Amino acid sequence: MARKRRLLVNSSSDEDEEEEEKDFDGRTDRDIAITGTWREWLTQVYLKYLFVVGVLFVDCVGALEIWRSISGDTGIALSFLFILGMVPLEIWAFFRLWGEGGRWGKDVPE
Repeated sequence: MARKRRLLVNSSSDEDEEEEEKDFDGRTDRDIAITGTWREWLTQVYLKYLFVVGVLFVDCVGALEIWRSISGDTGIALSFLFILGMVPLEIWAFFRLWGEGGRWGKDVPE
């Protein structure tokens, strides 16, 4: 009978996983939800996710509307250019709001 191969995997501790998920100020979104204030949770967790969902919605709907209104290869090209133009603006806005020195960044006093 053939021998079975076994893989031995060391289980990682929960502390190692938490260190990888930590935000720039050393606290995870879960830490902010548990120990933070409502204002801190709203600005640093909820609005951040809402911003990302809104950006994805605007990109998808904008590109699809351009593609629908302009038929053919031109519509596809303009949709692609729309996304290429919007993504840098959205990244800039994200860092302007939540980056270092941003409106809700880590350096702003509460």
